[in-house]
Amino acid sequence: MKEIERFLKKILKKKQKYTKALLITFLMTGGLSVATPIAPNANGEYIVNSSTGDGEVNISGGTRKIFKVDDGKKLTFTGDEEVFSTTATTPFTARTLLTISGANSSFEGTGTNSSKSTEFNSEEAAIRYSTTDASGNFINGLNQKVTLNNISNAHIGTATTSALIKVEAKNGYNIKGAELNLIGETFAFFSENENWLVEVEGDTANDKYSELTINATKIDLEGMMNKKGRSILNVNLKDGADWTLSNRNSIKTSIISSLNMEKGSNLDVGSIPTEADGKTSNFTLRLTSDGINNDGTLTNAGEINL
Repeated sequence: MKEIERFLKKILKKKQKYTKALLITFLMTGGLSVATPIAPNANGEYIVNSSTGDGEVNISGGTRKIFKVDDGKKLTFTGDEEVFSTTATTPFTARTLLTISGANSSFEGTGTNSSKSTEFNSEEAAIRYSTTDASGNFINGLNQKVTLNNISNAHIGTATTSALIKVEAKNGYNIKGAELNLIGETFAFFSENENWLVEVEGDTANDKYSELTINATKIDLEGMMNKKGRSILNVNLKDGADWTLSNRNSIKTSIISSLNMEKGSNLDVGSIPTEADGKTSNFTLRLTSDGINNDGTLTNAGEINL
């Protein structure tokens, strides 16, 4: 064991990449996967794919950049301020902040500011599980995974027509097994627009439907969610996570496949409408497998206040 450890330290010394995790990976698989720090292109895009391999990005301070992950590769991000996807050009161009495509592609982001969450802000989608690769070709997606720790997501402004988090299904292509892990005492929310917090699309013309599982741990989600037809949207609230159904717009119904609430989690509304304020309305959370039957699943060990 000591000889193997000395060998790994020697070959990785110049890159200062040796870690105990790499030693374990080598012992388990016989191989190494070392992410390389990457730089943005002229358009402010950090891209990892089959030609680049896995990549690492560390950003100190605010910036206007976007991320694209394809071909089963992994992009690891650390940062302490705001990442804003809209270009600084005049006129500005709204862009998706994180686009993930292909099979087994993954993005792991960690906010490193101990006093507040790092912000992913966008006037378009903040996260898009895409049916097109980095070259614009249509492809199916499989097991795409995004993990955000101490990172908040928000829509900024009123121009966007996209959901904050979107899982595509179009032109006969779809996404299967997508996963979104949100961790930390932060907000994932939209503001000042009439769009979904989360939307999982369905291509009914081609009988193709997409899938997303959300694991929310110790965070607050604010907004409405929607899935189309037989698409799958499973929501798991863990360790004190909250989901607040907001009333900023005309959307009154969230449609998902299942809701699992662990002890300490909450489902509630952002404001209680009254006759006096002229905002009387009903919120509906619909659990359905196919958009027709009310046959979804609710597992509740938390608290529901609607």
